[in-house]
Amino acid sequence: AAIETWKLAGGEEESSCPFHLAAAMEVHASAIVSLAVAADRLFSGTVDGTIGVCDVMTLQRLFLVSSVHAGQVTSLIPWYGLCLSSSLDGKIKVWDPEMGMRLEHEHRAEHGILAMTGLADSLGRQVLVCSMDDGTVCWYKLPYFRSMGFISNRGKVWAVHPAPDASFFAGDTAGDISEWKC
Repeated sequence: AAIETWKLAGGEEESSCPFHLAAAMEVHASAIVSLAVAADRLFSGTVDGTIGVCDVMTLQRLFLVSSVHAGQVTSLIPWYGLCLSSSLDGKIKVWDPEMGMRLEHEHRAEHGILAMTGLADSLGRQVLVCSMDDGTVCWYKLPYFRSMGFISNRGKVWAVHPAPDASFFAGDTAGDISEWKC
């Protein structure tokens, strides 16, 4: 599967599509379902549990780590020079891209993870928010993955994103967007 880089067309010309394809790179053999960018690295995750790392400037593949999760890689988060990955297999893994994507830590959650995001809570602590396939959203204090609580939702939460003031947005299967404070 290819990762495509698109650029916004500049100038006064009108076009039916304001974007043009700048580059495409073949990185994976299966469907790409998650992406994250940190500094000069592009991380990609696939349905077969593989993680790829590319150089953003040269678009060259640096690493391809096959079958690192038993389920699809649902989220990738850059965090202090590391990369956190989550999966439907219920695992959160911490990788060091500077050491060839060496596995630094693995945390086992009780359920499969649909999405995750990082933020600072109201006390300034680093928190990882994870939506689970059982309809709950939980958060962990980093770097030790200490459970800090959870909320139950009417349906599965497929998207989480940090918001201002130590809160996060959650988008669920009912079509609702909620804001929660940590």
